[in-house]
Amino acid sequence: MRKNSVLKSFIFIIMIIAFVTGCTANQEETSELPPPKLFDVDIQISPDEIQKGQPVRIEAIVTLGSEKIEDASEVKFEFKKDGSEQSSFAYGTHQGEGIYFVEETFEEDGVYSVTAHVTARDMHNMPKKQFTVGEVDEMLDENMESDQMDHENMDGSMRDSNEGGLGIHLMGVENVVANEEVELTAHLQQGDQLLTDASVQFEIWLDNNEKHEYVDATEDMQGMYKSDYIFNSSGTYHVTVHVEKGEEIHDHKEHKVEVQ
Repeated sequence: MRKNSVLKSFIFIIMIIAFVTGCTANQEETSELPPPKLFDVDIQISPDEIQKGQPVRIEAIVTLGSEKIEDASEVKFEFKKDGSEQSSFAYGTHQGEGIYFVEETFEEDGVYSVTAHVTARDMHNMPKKQFTVGEVDEMLDENMESDQMDHENMDGSMRDSNEGGLGIHLMGVENVVANEEVELTAHLQQGDQLLTDASVQFEIWLDNNEKHEYVDATEDMQGMYKSDYIFNSSGTYHVTVHVEKGEEIHDHKEHKVEVQ
């Protein structure tokens, strides 16, 4: 009887060792996986020359390598006129072949931008493109071309000017009202890959105020870090996104937020 008890104990210990070893091996395999590759979004606008009051078709072509992504969970287009603080939004219709589109008209001449907010497969991409409507001042047109070179990406993803640099984009601060909760979202991308498993913190302060508040963000989906926040008064705020990951990445970027 005693021998059976000892044998059972020995088998139990062997099972525990095997379980722990297996878990450790799985963790090591998981840690060695490469970061997820972000899908591409190519914005196409037609016609090339746009007149006010004329229907305009804007397409977001979503691909991952040679695959055309048909299962995007959300495609939303954000339009903004240069010099305006207001944005308008329209949801894209899925045409097929990885194409999501909207049709819009613009009632004023000027320089506009469109940002395609695309969520698919637990990832988010948001390229931006500028275009003109009607007649614009030559200086504005030159500024637009310069800005386009800064914002327009090589392969449909948000980047910093340096190839492979860390791109930090703050979302959820376009139309902020005092004492109303907003969802601060930091979109992080390094080269053509999302930055996951990072430590992200929002540093927030009112202009000309020495008091700074620090808010931790949680990774909601790959490369997207979020936190709810309430701006207590109107005015100009500063929001700095601090990003850390291991010993290699220690970066930050400051944004201005106008609170009504």
